[in-house]
Amino acid sequence: METVALDLDRVLFDTNGYIAEVRRRMEAAGLNPEEMFRRASVGKRKDLSTLYSIVSRLADADSIFVEPMDGFVRKEVKEVVETLAKRFNLVVISVGDGLQHRKIATLPVGKLVLVEKDEEKVRMAELIRPAVFVDDKKSVVEEMRSRGLRAYQAVWFLDEKHRKGCLEDALHSPEDLLVVLDGLDR
Repeated sequence: METVALDLDRVLFDTNGYIAEVRRRMEAAGLNPEEMFRRASVGKRKDLSTLYSIVSRLADADSIFVEPMDGFVRKEVKEVVETLAKRFNLVVISVGDGLQHRKIATLPVGKLVLVEKDEEKVRMAELIRPAVFVDDKKSVVEEMRSRGLRAYQAVWFLDEKHRKGCLEDALHSPEDLLVVLDGLDR
């Protein structure tokens, strides 16, 4: 059985919607989201484990970050992943930490591989050699393609600003991935 590799954030999980909800929950708990995110930033990256740790000293972090998470895996994404799981080994390669496991708890994914940087994600994909890799970042997809991997950019969770300049063959809905994979069978 062939492997399909997927990024997690903004491919399987509505990260933008989730972060907006986390901010709302922080405010409801009497916390300043801007201050919390500033304290947890590592370079340009928002480190959720660090953010969770900071918030846990001030409020019930699980009620802010974890309960519930499954609403950020949209129905159409879940349906496509369930369809794919019948035909492919599904591997999620994601930059992240322990919270990533919770994000995909409702999905039939065979393996979750956590890495620290996008460069490691590309190297991991090279080792796995999936039939297809899907990521939301144009730069990651271009790098994978430069290394001979079949990769596509998913833009279904990206806002209008981030959709500008997306790859010409970007996937605009989860169902587009099924069309791509059906084309491989021919």
